[in-house]
Amino acid sequence: PFLVFRITFAIVYHTLRFFTTVSKNFIPAKTGPPVLSYNISQPYICWLRRKEVSPIRINWKIRIRSVKFWIQVLLSVVTPMLAYYGLTGADMTSWPMVFDTVKNAFSNPYVVVTMGVSVFNAVIDPTTAGLCDSSQAMSYTEIKKETDETNSSS
Repeated sequence: PFLVFRITFAIVYHTLRFFTTVSKNFIPAKTGPPVLSYNISQPYICWLRRKEVSPIRINWKIRIRSVKFWIQVLLSVVTPMLAYYGLTGADMTSWPMVFDTVKNAFSNPYVVVTMGVSVFNAVIDPTTAGLCDSSQAMSYTEIKKETDETNSSS
């Protein structure tokens, strides 16, 4: 089970790293055959000409301190697992059943990929173009609190 978890984690990690590296910074090759690019420091294989590669810019310090972020990530892992096996929270009545379901889910490549896509969707910011946080979000040093002014303007 631990080996399956490590392999699954490696697949999800490299998939996220691939999608966060190949972004709007690439332009299609205009002349000649496509160029296969591979860079050891940032693993990706892309049939596009490299314009510029910038690492993913996400304000992880703020996200990790956010309770909403962790709830989103937890639900993005648990929901595909329960949906695939046709279970609800009420069906999880004992710890052995919970552990068995988690073990079976991480042993199933389809469920692992679905969980990875869900986590990816939880991590990216849909309000910006591309996959990175905006420069305003990158400048935050603490979690932004809503003010009465923000609530009254809507």
